[in-house]
Amino acid sequence: MKASGSGGDLIVDAWQAAHPDQPKFPDRRTGELVDPQFASRARHVSTSYVNNTIIPMLRRKAGVPAADVRGNITSHRARSTIASQLYNAKESMTLFELQAWLGHHSPQSTQYNPKITPNTLSKAHSEAGYFERNVRTIEVLVDRDADASGAGRGR
Repeated sequence: MKASGSGGDLIVDAWQAAHPDQPKFPDRRTGELVDPQFASRARHVSTSYVNNTIIPMLRRKAGVPAADVRGNITSHRARSTIASQLYNAKESMTLFELQAWLGHHSPQSTQYNPKITPNTLSKAHSEAGYFERNVRTIEVLVDRDADASGAGRGR
């Protein structure tokens, strides 16, 4: 789980060098054996330890603040940020693809993770062609020649 091209590479490399390989753990949803994100002495590291100890240490080393406009930096925020990036990417994932990727059972759970960026929203609005359709409708409804000559005013 490396943050390509950032100080995060060095931090993750240092973590991996200091901590030996861990056994695979069964995924709680699928039962498949997977590599743990954080484990020590062949045991899972608790979410509270990740959020209260590991993340604060990593963000201090990387010079990242404890919070931003969306709140405290936590493991869940990392998932939400990644989901937002995948949703807003040039070749974006659909909400249903994100649902599968995040392991959610319902789309309602998934809809709270990704945040749409202003650029994505603007592009979607532009591609919808709403403004152009309304202009064409007005052009059809208003006879410009009659309006310019005053013939359509019913005098």
